[in-house]
Amino acid sequence: MSLRKNQKLTNIVSIFIILFISVFNFMDRALLPPNYNLIMLEFGKTEPEVGLISTLFMITAAICTVIFGFLNDRVNRKWLLFGGSIYYSISSLFVGYAQSYEQLLLFKILTGVGIGVVVPVAYSIITDMFKATARSRVFSVFGVALTLGGALGTIISGNYGEAGNWRTPFILIGIINIVAAVSVIFLNNPKRGAKEEILESKLQEGLEYSYKIKMNDLKYIYTRKSNFFLIINFIDNIPGGIIAAWAITWLVEERGVPKDVASTLFLIASAFSLVGSIVGGIIGDRWFKKDKRARVGISMFAMIFEVPFLIAFVLIQFNFTGTPTMGEVLGNSMFLISIIMVGLFFFIDSFIGPNWYSTIMDVNLPEHRGTMLSVANLVDAVGAGIGPWIGGLLYLWLGSYQLAFILASVINIAGFILWIPMFRNIRKDIQDVENILKKRVEEPEIAK
Repeated sequence: MSLRKNQKLTNIVSIFIILFISVFNFMDRALLPPNYNLIMLEFGKTEPEVGLISTLFMITAAICTVIFGFLNDRVNRKWLLFGGSIYYSISSLFVGYAQSYEQLLLFKILTGVGIGVVVPVAYSIITDMFKATARSRVFSVFGVALTLGGALGTIISGNYGEAGNWRTPFILIGIINIVAAVSVIFLNNPKRGAKEEILESKLQEGLEYSYKIKMNDLKYIYTRKSNFFLIINFIDNIPGGIIAAWAITWLVEERGVPKDVASTLFLIASAFSLVGSIVGGIIGDRWFKKDKRARVGISMFAMIFEVPFLIAFVLIQFNFTGTPTMGEVLGNSMFLISIIMVGLFFFIDSFIGPNWYSTIMDVNLPEHRGTMLSVANLVDAVGAGIGPWIGGLLYLWLGSYQLAFILASVINIAGFILWIPMFRNIRKDIQDVENILKKRVEEPEIAK
């Protein structure tokens, strides 16, 4: 087998391993919300208290992502990923055996610590496997896999929840996650900057990109304009966090849809995001070749044009009484239109993900990407993380999930405004990175 074919096979195996870990990681994240009502009943807690579990879990994961993102830029990525994966898998098992609200909260926080390793390491490795002009597509495929993981987790959890059992999914997924973690042993760790066009020829000669992040680099990273606005634009995740956490509960409690039917059909609608992520990634890569602002522009488009579909989803009227069957639910045309509306919302919203991740990589040096991505994910996770909690508070305040969803959708407008400065500065920041790499090609550090 030729060296090139062997390298290609090695990359395929490595990508599969990363996807394997990440998919089950996202399955684990999705197990709790479908059974909020069972947990409230078992432990005697309110919506905000149960929503707080998801909030603290995601915020903990995001904070740990910052710590491990910095380490990712300094140490061996493969073994960092292995250790974190083993840790969160075992913590997930403990969640299934929680005997009190306090134990459940503690074990979910501990799981978040382990999960904080996966995101910066996975994206860092994937970035070094593909050229800049293909990254949006790669991240879109990665995003599709993660969405499928989340969808499967929700379906599995919802089906077990119908039988009054919210614990078993955590135990099953925890065991599978241990197997996924062990597979990291076979992962190939590519050279940093291996697919940067400016560096590629040098690295193919057997040289190494030996630059590593330093503490005094942090000021440079966070004062760059594009990075600043990539970080603070976290509020665009709040509406999605609210919908993901409370939509199924709303369909069940206010519209009379059986939980298993609501979980299944809502997730079928969520599948629109799989297509949207691929479409958004393809468009982002294609237009990026012509205009370096393209990925940011596509994200801005999505922020505005998804809002009407979300509002339509919650305003369309339908109600069920008794225990309707799947056939009876599907026979309600207004319900089907509502599900299509939320499907289109997910389709457009998923344009943002692959282009956001690619933009982070575009405007940062190879040794800064893990750190920058981890901080951006931290703040982004705050938006998604406080969504369930804010949704619970809005419900208690307004007395209606429907009104809470409508009020939350307005937040997208503020998110759009925060993309504008990024659109103005993105070209300059990308050019700055390219200029630095051109200078480094001839410096002795590149050859160490």
